[in-house]
Amino acid sequence: PGREAEGLTNGRPRGQVFGIEESIGWYERSRKNLPQGKLYLNESGILSSADDSPQIDKYISWIKHVNEAGLLDGIGLQSHFRGNPDILKVEARMERMASFGLPLRITEFTINGSDEEQQAQFTREFMTLAFSTPLVVGFQVWGFWEGAAFQPPVVMYRADWSEKPNGAAYRDLVFNQWWTEEAGKTNKKGIFTTSAFLGDYDIHVSVKGKPTKATFTLTKEGNDCLITLD
Repeated sequence: PGREAEGLTNGRPRGQVFGIEESIGWYERSRKNLPQGKLYLNESGILSSADDSPQIDKYISWIKHVNEAGLLDGIGLQSHFRGNPDILKVEARMERMASFGLPLRITEFTINGSDEEQQAQFTREFMTLAFSTPLVVGFQVWGFWEGAAFQPPVVMYRADWSEKPNGAAYRDLVFNQWWTEEAGKTNKKGIFTTSAFLGDYDIHVSVKGKPTKATFTLTKEGNDCLITLD
């Protein structure tokens, strides 16, 4: 998705010279030239600031301004944390962002600190919060390997590719806790029913020793997968 990044934090000259009003023109031109693109407003320090800074209210005002013009497709939330953040405070801010009813994206998640177990615990808490927020549609980790990271302490894998506790937490959630792998037999009508997480699936079916493979995407509508066997 296209985005206007850090207009409040790193874009001070833009804010001082043009003001928020000018951003409407940016989005109008973007919509004209990229009609199929998704336009997000993306800012840092919203979920991760230590205190409820005025920047949060400024960001909300900016979101309202662009959204009321019908030009905003989603909200980006850079998420660079330090130390031992209060997950309840983070949750309250996430709820404020979700109040617009727009898709949310965690665009740059890191947790910086010297206590690796504490780092892993917050990774688990924050990812669970994002996963349980229906409007969150994307989660991007910002620097996972020490060999190519802007801040080495935040990574999930050291330079020798050994896994840190926060990497293990990520892997457990994504590839274990939130991963569906089911097997079973159909009923007499050839129907097999199960609960599963949303996403893409490879389905393997075998009838009388003859295997068949299909791909399937499970969406929020809970769609069915019909496999026809020769």
